[in-house]
Amino acid sequence: MKLDVRSAKGIGLTLLILVALGAALRISYNNVTRYGNGDEYHYRTQLQEIAAQGWRHYPTLVRAHLDQNPDFPAPYRWGYLAVGRLACLVRGACDERSLAWVATLSGIAVVALVAMLGIRLFQKRTAVVATALMITSPLHLNLGRRAYADELHTACLLLALWAMASLTLEPNFGHKRHSRWFLTGLSILALTMAWSIKESVFCFLPALFAWLFCLRHPPTLRPRDFLLLLLPPVLFVGGFLAFNHGFEPARVLLNATRHSFLHSYSRMYQYGPPHRPLVELFTLAPWIFGLLPIVPVAAWGMTGARVDALMSLERDEQALSRQRARALVVVFGLILAAFLFLPKNLRFYAVLDPLARLLVAWVLCEALPIGSTLTLSWWAALLLCHAGFELALFHRAFVVSAVTDPTASAIFRALQIIPKEGHEKPWHPPIIVLGCGLLSTALAWVSVVRCKVNRSSVAAAVITTTFALGLPQLFRPFRSIISAIQVPGLVRETSENSPPFSED
Repeated sequence: MKLDVRSAKGIGLTLLILVALGAALRISYNNVTRYGNGDEYHYRTQLQEIAAQGWRHYPTLVRAHLDQNPDFPAPYRWGYLAVGRLACLVRGACDERSLAWVATLSGIAVVALVAMLGIRLFQKRTAVVATALMITSPLHLNLGRRAYADELHTACLLLALWAMASLTLEPNFGHKRHSRWFLTGLSILALTMAWSIKESVFCFLPALFAWLFCLRHPPTLRPRDFLLLLLPPVLFVGGFLAFNHGFEPARVLLNATRHSFLHSYSRMYQYGPPHRPLVELFTLAPWIFGLLPIVPVAAWGMTGARVDALMSLERDEQALSRQRARALVVVFGLILAAFLFLPKNLRFYAVLDPLARLLVAWVLCEALPIGSTLTLSWWAALLLCHAGFELALFHRAFVVSAVTDPTASAIFRALQIIPKEGHEKPWHPPIIVLGCGLLSTALAWVSVVRCKVNRSSVAAAVITTTFALGLPQLFRPFRSIISAIQVPGLVRETSENSPPFSED
């Protein structure tokens, strides 16, 4: 049986099961007992003051922030404080655990929104594969268990992308007046929340304009688009004015945010070459971002004889799918470009991870011949192998090594890309991961070439797997060097595994 779910009930049930698996995984890992003394600590103290004294204390909180060294998260993130206060009321306690539950629920929403975007943009099979890939994202598994605002911020951005896509891509949602009003309001609400949770959404504006522009055929912008994207920052400022009873501190807060880019934490842990964001993303998701360079070629190139062999209706559907993939590639590229020269870490562009998984799922399912060739059993083997590999990365980096803020230096030391100790043993991926890789690659090879199991196909599968499993050696490039020489004055971290604090 091939992976080809045709009925709406079948695809809905499949996606529901996958989202439930993602929810179970995130809830099970929501077990952090020790939180950081940087952003997580300051979020908690701000939230406790608001919970204890109400919003009338908000102006005092703003002034207190400016009277101190204003490097930690600015209190004009009133949206996150509002959601955090609601979590405190529900739990009956106001601490990092309440904020961690907000992140966990937001992580479940991220998985569900990837499924919704996959259904809205691509074929059903692509939505299923993208959701399966999203379940085990190491970055989002970690953000879903910390007291940071980034997982909620990612969920708001994905919700805005889905609402704008649904509003733009007729006829499913756009033909009814009440649906248009609902989607317009939902998009504005989601982006307003994104602004009030993390002001770095300013860097996403070019990508959001490009999203609306590229989804239409022919590409165009309408007056309504400017309303969708420019009204949320106005509402964000209006919310700040309402809570603060005045505008005066806003200029000082913005100036403090600008200077946070030059903070010692940013200089030490978040600066690097322009391609640093891609290196960080590849480190935690090597299979996804290793396949990502294929996406632009598939989106703008031709698929040869496979296209010619399709029926007219199928060609039209594939053309629409390719157009939406191109729009998603443009969004991904513009968000990445905005952070190439900014000293910020993975948390600030965490939305790139689910977008990349959607694009890779599109390539595997719709652009390459493998998508129509692999059966359900082979897909399951490949996805389980990938899930095991990513869970191993997550467990090593964020559970065993207890990395709090996903800076490049902390992740590289946890995965032993750079040595922490000269005598430390190299990390080997669990043997079950290698076994699953060997099995799934052999099955995939046999299925793709559509031949019987014979010596040639098995030998080819073994050779391919051998090269593929050589990739983990990239995580231990220092092994032979360290064993041969002693490095004097090896730099060691001040804390066990990660920087002592983080800075937004």
